[in-house]
Amino acid sequence: MSYGFDGVDDEIKCGNNQDLLILGDLTTTWWQRVKATPAQTTARAVVGWGTSGETEATNFAYANGIKLTSGVLQYRSNHEFGAGTNIAEVLSTATVPIGVWEHVGIIRDSARKTLQFVINGVAETPLTYSDNPTGGSAGSFTLGRATNIANSFINAFVQDVRVYNRALTIGEVDSIRRGF
Repeated sequence: MSYGFDGVDDEIKCGNNQDLLILGDLTTTWWQRVKATPAQTTARAVVGWGTSGETEATNFAYANGIKLTSGVLQYRSNHEFGAGTNIAEVLSTATVPIGVWEHVGIIRDSARKTLQFVINGVAETPLTYSDNPTGGSAGSFTLGRATNIANSFINAFVQDVRVYNRALTIGEVDSIRRGF
């Protein structure tokens, strides 16, 4: 089943099952077809855990999706650490096409402090980040929006969202893409 998000006010609030508060190794995968380039540079989350606020308890453990930067739409992963506005953000080198179904995998290796994007089975070079996520206990799991950012709703069709509490291999992500 595909979920259609309108980029205005659509989101799916999935509750606060603490099993989805993942501060260590993490892999998220999904299929998406972005309908239009966002008008603003605000990040748009497909999948995330967190809430609004500047305490450690309200931190985002992960917010994975897309972001328009300098006119280029890229895949994005971010998380927060410590209290306040400490954000670790990583952008892919791949650009996001409009109107095309793509499989997205984002692998976080907390021991190495790397994020790796796997787009349609093709792995990018792992990118480093400064600090692992902390906190997040007051958050919840949401699809279609980063709840801590105004106007962060995604305008896309999304399906087969998966969240793993380990760093999958590139081969495992590709197997998910191929339906195995």
